[in-house]
Amino acid sequence: MVSTRSMVRPANVRLAAATRGTSEGEEEPAKKKKPRSPRKKSEPEPVVDDGLHRCPWAGYEEVDYHDKEWGRPVYDDVKLFEFITLEGAQAGLSWRTILRKRENYREAFAGFDPCVVAQFGPDKVIWLHSLRMHPTLDVLSPPGNVRQVEELMQDSGVIRHRGKIESTITNARLVLEIQKEHGSLSNYIWSFVDGKPIINRFKFMGDVPLASEEAKVMAKEMKKKGFKFFGPTIAYAFMQAVGMVNDHTVDCFCYTECGGKPEHATAP
Repeated sequence: MVSTRSMVRPANVRLAAATRGTSEGEEEPAKKKKPRSPRKKSEPEPVVDDGLHRCPWAGYEEVDYHDKEWGRPVYDDVKLFEFITLEGAQAGLSWRTILRKRENYREAFAGFDPCVVAQFGPDKVIWLHSLRMHPTLDVLSPPGNVRQVEELMQDSGVIRHRGKIESTITNARLVLEIQKEHGSLSNYIWSFVDGKPIINRFKFMGDVPLASEEAKVMAKEMKKKGFKFFGPTIAYAFMQAVGMVNDHTVDCFCYTECGGKPEHATAP
């Protein structure tokens, strides 16, 4: 990962306002006003008119993601790590912003291969640490797509937030540890819902919670392991994205495709 968000986020509205300018309670010195340029009228967003009923958050730019990915179960470790990364990057921003940068993220973070991302770091010490974790890696030198934090901080294609970039590297190493312990990241992640999706029956996006008990437990356990940018709200958004919960509204055509019963069906 929901509250109704116009063109923002399928999960929880986490638009943390960035504090700018002076500190709280401090007055800003008067500035000479410059004449404003005439504001260009923004063109209206194209409307998706295909006769299908969707969750209200799915605007023109989100419709493909909504129809083909959101709420559909994911069991692939690379894909799961991708969503852990993207959900963490989205904290305080709109999901639309992340979708626009998604391909850049794939390129910057080696297709979200945790084995490679785990080797990213400020110096060769990180590489040596990775060798101890995975002795099967090339012992002579890191692969060419290993990148440094400072390099990523200059990459306008990703969110240039040092904490988020470093957390992606940390989380990749933790994914490798989980794979060693549980066989796969998928085994571990899906254990929080007993291996099967939770099918909710929400009529309105405003009824969707910001987090669930399962999300709180998962966030707590992953925090113990050292995961960053994965609190209960982000954990629930992640669960929605990878189909651990089906939070499509009951009148959305994807609801039944993701395992829900038709809107007028009697719930068991």
